Amino acid sequence: MNASLRAVALLMSTMACVAACGPITSKKDRWMTEPYEANEFVQQREGVTVEMQRLPTAPPEAFANIQACTQSLAPALNSDGTPAMERVFLLQGGMTSMKKITMTNNTDHVIRLNRAVIRLFDPAGNQYDALDYEELQARLLAARPCPTTSMALPQLKLFKLLSRNVEIVPGTNFAGYVVFKPNGEMVGTWKMALFDIPVKTDEAGN
Repeated sequence: MNASLRAVALLMSTMACVAACGPITSKKDRWMTEPYEANEFVQQREGVTVEMQRLPTAPPEAFANIQACTQSLAPALNSDGTPAMERVFLLQGGMTSMKKITMTNNTDHVIRLNRAVIRLFDPAGNQYDALDYEELQARLLAARPCPTTSMALPQLKLFKLLSRNVEIVPGTNFAGYVVFKPNGEMVGTWKMALFDIPVKTDEAGN
């Protein structure tokens, strides 16, 4: 028979979508971190455990040290002629919502996410798909139109994404990031959900 893990929902509270933001809520004119119950960060269904970790700051692997650019978009040099370097955020191109997700496979078969849907819902019901490497690369190149930006692409490839290419063998886990680019800030409850994660297979492997 075929079966799937349908809608493992990880609830977030009010949040402003800024670079590497965690779940936060508005209080007067400030954005502040909202505490959570531990069980809201971990969901377990049919032998699959999914844990969401808040990120108070962007992890080091979300940055790359590459040569800076001048205002004319030429590679920048120091006074001694050496390349002037700068630390660049790899997830550029609009507001960023990023979470670290650990998925543990306690089933007896390989979990392949090639058909999974990873989605963010804002308080108004708008939906945002998780971005893949190609989309993140396109956004970075567009946001930083400098020839040295290509130097950051190998580092971006090392940034572990929980994506449709992930396969998790029995008894192991995968820890990676999900990245969304919402249209803007919105007060209310945000939700991230994983759909169609396979939890059973038949003899043919379906």
